[in-house]
Amino acid sequence: MSTLLPEEIQHLVMMAAHAPSVHNTQPWRFAPTSDGLRVECDRSRQLGVIDPEGRELLLSCGASLHHLQVAARALGLDAEIAVEVRDDTVALVRLARGVPATEAEVESAVAILHRHTHRGRFTDEAVSAEDLNRVLLAVESELGLLRVVHQDELVAVEVVVSRAEQSLQSLDGYAGELARWLWHGLPDEDRGDGLPQDAIDHDPTRAESLEGRQFDGGPSPPAQDPGCGAPDRRAAYLGW
Repeated sequence: MSTLLPEEIQHLVMMAAHAPSVHNTQPWRFAPTSDGLRVECDRSRQLGVIDPEGRELLLSCGASLHHLQVAARALGLDAEIAVEVRDDTVALVRLARGVPATEAEVESAVAILHRHTHRGRFTDEAVSAEDLNRVLLAVESELGLLRVVHQDELVAVEVVVSRAEQSLQSLDGYAGELARWLWHGLPDEDRGDGLPQDAIDHDPTRAESLEGRQFDGGPSPPAQDPGCGAPDRRAAYLGW
């Protein structure tokens, strides 16, 4: 750890904070250790209504860990992650100098800066088998599972998603919790977290009828420009 510069640690925290999180709550904190960083969950940002057990919170912190690991490799650092879900600790990250980063590793880190959450619907343009396979390989490389939904399965998916949305809407406190994380476009509002209104404004020109989450109690979420999305940049760094 002594060979790492404070600027490098700050850079890693900044990159980790670009990770996606539920409602863009960014429920993480980072603290230095003798040989790296400790990633902690921020319980004050947990969604008590829709995530009472903290599963979504841990998934969000896991995404930040992934971004941290990718960013470290781009700096020629090896990040050894020890998952340690205890109290508010999520994982310990040991950082050490490694071999220089490859061009592909640098490109992966740069992509973090361009990532955004798309909460709208997509066009009716067909996705090629080649692109689907690339996504499948990327998911499997992270030990994930991808399930491609085909045209003849859409009705069943619509039913499941619609019932899920109805269940959410029926929860006590759901609307209030959602409202706390939704920007309302007030002139003095300068947030680095939550859902900006321009990321969820409604657009009637959608490619399909699948009902999505009703962020403000209106119709389903919008189609949107690919550049839209919440900043995803807040990070609590408990540094020196």
